[in-house]
Amino acid sequence: MNLQEFDNLAKSGRVKATISVSVFKIPRYVDKVCGLSSGFIRFRFKGDKFDTMCGLGGVRFMIEENETDRP
Repeated sequence: MNLQEFDNLAKSGRVKATISVSVFKIPRYVDKVCGLSSGFIRFRFKGDKFDTMCGLGGVRFMIEENETDRP
């Protein structure tokens, strides 16, 4: 999966992220994925007015399946 495909999934409301180095490890929906460089990813949580930048090892993304995606 490339960055554009991942961003499209985020924009469709199917991606949640949990920052594992945070005290509050609550999964939140991702609004968009802005960039990926040097082992860091920049994304925006739904409802936030700012981007979050985190190392790839410090964040866990979950992609939800739609009923139509299941065999």
